[in-house]
Amino acid sequence: MMNDRFERTAPAHLACCAMILALLAALAAACQPRAGGDTPAPATTARDTGRVVASGVEGMNTLTLNREGRPDIGLVGELLPEIRTLTGATIAVQGTPGTGVPGGTIDVSSYEVLEVNGSRAWSGVLVLRDGAYALDDGAALVRLDAVPAALTGRINSKIWITGVLEAGRLRVQSFGIIR
Repeated sequence: MMNDRFERTAPAHLACCAMILALLAALAAACQPRAGGDTPAPATTARDTGRVVASGVEGMNTLTLNREGRPDIGLVGELLPEIRTLTGATIAVQGTPGTGVPGGTIDVSSYEVLEVNGSRAWSGVLVLRDGAYALDDGAALVRLDAVPAALTGRINSKIWITGVLEAGRLRVQSFGIIR
């Protein structure tokens, strides 16, 4: 009895398996690189400016760049832990454009802090040079004046500072630790 049933359904099962194998072969062929230079062009670099916005719930929050007059763009990449500390600040980002959320994304490779709480900001690594505190942005050193005690123990930390720049020295008014 069991053999009769198998013998009647076996051709249908074999036809179904043949169709699945043909579909898998077609999918595998479609995934192969194409000959003749049809490889995708290298990704371009995207640059944009806006205010950092964190949204969502713990464990599932996202960071976006609020671009005045244009849709927000998602921020992704290894620098997100640093950028998360800049929520509310205005930054300029650079990276590889992508998709994934409405408005697209930027896989951030670098950023610059422009404003914090409406004030011009500088960012870099806090260093001690010749007995004086300075901010090293990777291109230049900015000497610091009126460094708060809470900041003096943070040598080699990446920080942002707002203040007044006078005679090549930055008088610290406020600061934040990025990492």
